[in-house]
Amino acid sequence: MFNPFERFELRFIDAFKKRNKRYLVSQTYKRGYDHFENNDKDHILLSHYDDKNKAIVHKRALGGDRFAAIIDLENPAHVEKLKSMLMPDSKYVVFSILVSDTEALNRRIRLKFESNIRRYIQNKTNWRIGGEQELKTQYEITFGELYIIMKYGNKQPIRIKFEEIENS
Repeated sequence: MFNPFERFELRFIDAFKKRNKRYLVSQTYKRGYDHFENNDKDHILLSHYDDKNKAIVHKRALGGDRFAAIIDLENPAHVEKLKSMLMPDSKYVVFSILVSDTEALNRRIRLKFESNIRRYIQNKTNWRIGGEQELKTQYEITFGELYIIMKYGNKQPIRIKFEEIENS
């Protein structure tokens, strides 16, 4: 599975506080598993918010996820728990929805999944993209889930879970 996100680092805590991103929503992160590593740890994804209500909506959208929680970076107990989760000997591998270079990520997605994208378009849409026309792709993250948005010409953009492209 393609993993676009970075490992959460201790330095992110202060950086999020400085940017008033006080609330982190945790959830299970299946894309974090590396099939070449020992996977005895739980993989967690953290999404950051400055608005508590948005964090609450995100947490509610996770349904029965056993790792769904809101971490308040102004709560010392929450920060200590997060720090312990980041230790090498913890039972967690923690990721952030941060992407250091969004253009590089878009290029990686296009290059690595170009044939999957073409198959998806051919099998699931009525688009017939000519050689002179350009397909534009970008990604977005909603509630920790990666989506791809595809657009070409004057057609209505398509927004789908990235997993559908991976499985095409």
